[in-house]
Amino acid sequence: MLVFDVRPTGGVSKETAENLTGLIAALLSEDERLEVLAGPDLRSIIDLETQKQSLGCSTDTSCLAEVAGALNAQFVLAGDAGFLGSLINLNLSLYDQTKASNIGRRAVQAASLDQLPATLRVALGQLVVSAIGTSGASALVDGGPGVLPWLTVGVGGAAVVAGGGLLALGIAPALSLAAEEAKFRDGEKAALDRAADIQKKSYQNWSAPALIGIGAAVVAVGAATAVGGMIWATGDAQ
Repeated sequence: MLVFDVRPTGGVSKETAENLTGLIAALLSEDERLEVLAGPDLRSIIDLETQKQSLGCSTDTSCLAEVAGALNAQFVLAGDAGFLGSLINLNLSLYDQTKASNIGRRAVQAASLDQLPATLRVALGQLVVSAIGTSGASALVDGGPGVLPWLTVGVGGAAVVAGGGLLALGIAPALSLAAEEAKFRDGEKAALDRAADIQKKSYQNWSAPALIGIGAAVVAVGAATAVGGMIWATGDAQ
């Protein structure tokens, strides 16, 4: 697959376009079924611009077929990037030179450049599926690690539940102690003995405070794990 230089339009700088070309090539290279060459790679072999000019074309499909054929490449990806208002817009077109046909087009938008890679990954994965299917597909086509982020969310959620249970066990004696003390103030003398028994069983050996401390720690770790998994999962989905 040849990745032509992204053409900068509508306020996108040449440097940004070059970075986008490199990013596209890097993402496509994650699919081990593809051998990817991008603008910098091509220029180490041929002068691409000279080649295109000698063919009397710029980015039209007949020209892409000629350049791809000269390098024995099946697919060519071309694109341009510009701003639509405050959104950066990247138009991609994939061409199969062996069939002399366009495989597909995708328009990728993002509010900022740092949000573009995740959306771009999905669009490139869709184009690759259109070109060569999903058999033997890599993480690019899969759209990321898949179920693993959600497993992380599940583990974090389970830890929160377990930690909450420990907290409940640790707090229960304090609630029972408060209830017995209230009964004693109402005149039930036997409540004082029950309160003393609760105090002895749950606090003199530090079992209740230990349960509270451990439960709070487990809840904190579980919550952080679940939130991290959600960020991971939703980031890949975008």
